[in-house]
Amino acid sequence: MQYSTNLITSLIAFINEDDTLSKLGKAIRAYDTEGLPVPIRETYFSFSCKENSVTFTQQEDGSDCSVSEIVIRLNCFSPLGKSAYSAHSLTEKVTAGLCKKFRSDIKGFTIGDTQYDDDVKSYKITSLITFSFSG
Repeated sequence: MQYSTNLITSLIAFINEDDTLSKLGKAIRAYDTEGLPVPIRETYFSFSCKENSVTFTQQEDGSDCSVSEIVIRLNCFSPLGKSAYSAHSLTEKVTAGLCKKFRSDIKGFTIGDTQYDDDVKSYKITSLITFSFSG
């Protein structure tokens, strides 16, 4: 079984250490960052697990096999001082960067519409990324 917390740690580290993606915003773990200013003044990429499922099967040779499917929620929070379309573009760039790096494990992704988040007074765009791991 693949644990979502380990996957999220890898995604955050990759973005924050990548020369290109780290310039777009700061990657954080959702619900784990205290003291964010409201309204936000910089772009944040917030990661959480939407779903983690495991399917057990038996291969033709009789050996057991499992497939873990993890859906990661990436919320891009962008300051209102930036345009809504640029916030959406940032989400696309970060999701594409993750797909390039983790391509062998990514099954697919969707990026939603731009919304207003009242809690942090910012634009919010959600991307759902589906990972699949065999073991």
